[in-house]
Amino acid sequence: MSTKEETRSRADTRKKQVSKKQKTTVKSQKITTVKPKKSIKLEEAKITQISKAEEEIFPEFRDLAYMYAVPKNKEMKESWAKEWADFIFKWAQFHKKLVVSISDISNSHAFGYGESRLNVDAIDEIFRFMVRKGLASWWGQEKNRIRVHWKIDEELLEDIYFWAWRSGKLMLDVYQLISAEEFWSSLPPEFLRTLLEKLVKRKRARWYDKKKTIVEIKLRDFKQE
Repeated sequence: MSTKEETRSRADTRKKQVSKKQKTTVKSQKITTVKPKKSIKLEEAKITQISKAEEEIFPEFRDLAYMYAVPKNKEMKESWAKEWADFIFKWAQFHKKLVVSISDISNSHAFGYGESRLNVDAIDEIFRFMVRKGLASWWGQEKNRIRVHWKIDEELLEDIYFWAWRSGKLMLDVYQLISAEEFWSSLPPEFLRTLLEKLVKRKRARWYDKKKTIVEIKLRDFKQE
């Protein structure tokens, strides 16, 4: 074999080796990128599924821009407030929120669509409507929070009683109610104290240490006063 032929043969061999390495690299890259793509798709599907559960309670008027402004006409304002009040009630029940603030509504994606959002004055108007109609009551002197009545105090007492009975917590204080990680746990300590007092009044419990607001859950004689 001549020198030229030998040189050409070596060059061809190198080209084949380089081509083989490139194919191997591309193949390995494809293999390494498959798993992350699958995991991303699964994660996106999960997020979509969660949001769809909440979207089921969204009102039909949510994509109407004019619904985010308070109407000037008195009758229209009443109808407008009722539509939003019904949604806030369902939204609070869905998220198991007993107390809802103006900032809760302002910061939630549920109360906006595109560039349209309920402003503070609009939310205040809706809150006042809910209090007038008995759907909620004011929570605090500032009147920027409402206690939504999707669960009344009597029902709340029953929930706490049966939770204590099922979990074997026969001695209850405010700290246990807060650390329970139940929907009532976010309520202020002073309100939880009143609930414990009501449990005693309704003969669901007896005082174990009244000064420390500790009650003992009763397993018999459940007749209410």
